[in-house]
Amino acid sequence: MPGNVALYSNLPLPGSAYFASLGWATQTFESADDSSPSSKLVLEKAGLLATINKMPSSQVEGHLAGFCRYIRSKPGEWADLCGDISRVETVLGVIIEPDWDAEGEAEELVWSLAEELRAFLFARDSVFHYGGEALLGPAAAS
Repeated sequence: MPGNVALYSNLPLPGSAYFASLGWATQTFESADDSSPSSKLVLEKAGLLATINKMPSSQVEGHLAGFCRYIRSKPGEWADLCGDISRVETVLGVIIEPDWDAEGEAEELVWSLAEELRAFLFARDSVFHYGGEALLGPAAAS
């Protein structure tokens, strides 16, 4: 099963030069147009594919409302986290195929992108700060 994460940021998706600097080759890039306001970027490195899908802006507000409901369902005080997330403008889904690699190339890509975008990262039922700190979920409990 492919690995996947979501990134929540106020910054736009960087271009292919950024990914090339990390050693990932751009396979395809589908830009937004009038009929499809989303973007899709497929990267390749050492037999791995990373597909980055940008959520259409028309869907972001509803998605963030649902994500904040999820966050509030967890034990603790999460008003500040929901406040920060509710101001997000860019939501990215990242799919790693065939799955996370033992060498850590895919994980390095995801964390580098999170740091570049100063993004919250949602993975394995946990929310992380772009610096790697687990803020919510099983990863924060351990």
